Amino acid sequence: MSYQKPLKAHLIIEEISNKSKEIDVHTMDSFGLSFSTDLDFPSKEETSLTLKIKFFALGEVTGEVIRKEMGYDGRYVYELKALSCNLQYLKTCAPLYEAPTDRFLLS
Repeated sequence: MSYQKPLKAHLIIEEISNKSKEIDVHTMDSFGLSFSTDLDFPSKEETSLTLKIKFFALGEVTGEVIRKEMGYDGRYVYELKALSCNLQYLKTCAPLYEAPTDRFLLS
């Protein structure tokens, strides 16, 4: 899913603290998501970083930062590879991968 207006979510860095920071999610699927924030995390080459992203109604996903870029607005844009997620997050993303014929077979 790609959002015209970024979706708000909360980022938690459990290794550091349980405090959360609001982020803008730009795309998401069952493989991961991309988001932007003013936080400057180390690049993948410097250190491995695992983050948890919580959505209000869409569940949560934990993943590893695999890409970092500077956005046009001066914020950092990250790509997160999903390592685990809860069932609600998976249900949100699953319809994106069903072929139309599959939906008819399941009903």
